[in-house]
Amino acid sequence: MASTKRGNDVGDVIRGASMNYVLGLRPGTDADSFVSYYPPLPMREGVPLSYGGFALSLSMNAALQTVEDAVYFHPYSVLGNYLGPTTGNVDLELKVTRLRDTRTFKTRQVTAFQTVKGAKRACMTLTLDCVRRSAGSADDKDGGRDKELPDVVSLDVQPDPHPEHHSNLKMLHDQLDEDVKTGLLPAKPRKLHAMLFGEATHCIDLKHPRHGFNYQTIEGFFPKAKTTQDHLSIPQRVVMDWFHAKEPPEAKESTKPHSEGMLLPPTLQTASACFLLFAMDAFLPITPLVLSRTPLPKAQAHALDFSLRFHMDEDLDAQGSWFYREIKTLTAKGHRSFNTARVWQERGDGSLTLAATMSQSCLLRPLPPPAKPSSKM
Repeated sequence: MASTKRGNDVGDVIRGASMNYVLGLRPGTDADSFVSYYPPLPMREGVPLSYGGFALSLSMNAALQTVEDAVYFHPYSVLGNYLGPTTGNVDLELKVTRLRDTRTFKTRQVTAFQTVKGAKRACMTLTLDCVRRSAGSADDKDGGRDKELPDVVSLDVQPDPHPEHHSNLKMLHDQLDEDVKTGLLPAKPRKLHAMLFGEATHCIDLKHPRHGFNYQTIEGFFPKAKTTQDHLSIPQRVVMDWFHAKEPPEAKESTKPHSEGMLLPPTLQTASACFLLFAMDAFLPITPLVLSRTPLPKAQAHALDFSLRFHMDEDLDAQGSWFYREIKTLTAKGHRSFNTARVWQERGDGSLTLAATMSQSCLLRPLPPPAKPSSKM
């Protein structure tokens, strides 16, 4: 299916920061088929590939469109494989298969397709599992149970060390530019970083604690930097950031004129889950390169599969909350790496609660050296 521009220029619309334009769908050819309302954006000018978060979040929204009584079910598991690259400015077609419908679980599998140069190919397959709210909760439509069952065990891991708070930080690009002006960071790698990653956060406000390995090395573009984590082994080093939605994702009840005709996630909680899935796909494949100080142009790093688990239910809230993320690499060998991300949601009292974890197996191969120019006779 060819790309179709609906309304304003697609790039301008999505760069305007609305998550609705990232998540929005329209009906496909049958009840369990959907098409992206706007096609995913390319990574940047001259690079046609799209950020994987587009396909992930659109696929999850497509799955949720087929979950009846979605208000009573929580997404808790998202698993899948990248089957091929997603091309920017080309619509995603999403086919949903209903695998399980019971009183307690709803399971959906989604395959994302694109038609490029007349050939239809699969980009991704995703399986979403939703679990019913605990018995006896106030909004349980069946009722009839005495009270909500208590947790057998209740605990939450916390970040170590505790991060520099986002209220003391500027937006990432402003903070980097300020530190370049004061001489704390070099200008050349910052310029390259801005050129390659300048539009990577068009829907997300991003702040980096200054003690993070990623900030001190300008996300890998300044690999020779001395950092406060140099004494740690590579698996102990941490990539860290704060993020939240510039314009919060909305649910199907949205009354904003620009959302008319869009199929949005059924509830604010599922919209928040889609936003987290969109955001958490970032940075994982290149984490071992950054933490090992391997220059980014010397290797190709691509995600092969993904596994995300949500650890919050109705309290998951991307409508204003800040999220703190830590990323580590656990192993890299055999041309593959395994990387994990943990993200905490900040509550109103400033405390952090674990919201989701994500892992990816990634391809990690050296790039061949550039061909030597042939000698002239």
